[in-house]
Amino acid sequence: MDELPTEPDEHHWWTAVDLAPDTNSLYLLPGFRLVNRLGFVETTHAWGGDADQHPLYLY
Repeated sequence: MDELPTEPDEHHWWTAVDLAPDTNSLYLLPGFRLVNRLGFVETTHAWGGDADQHPLYLY
């Protein structure tokens, strides 16, 4: 999904990114990112704290 609803709550959104194009791995980063973005994922439960406090989630 590349389009977001108007005024989204960032804490319910993750960005799927390709940080290692030579592998088959994708990463989820909290909030909205633009570089290497593949799309967005909306969650029911909000993530807490600052985005920089979350580890990279590898899939």
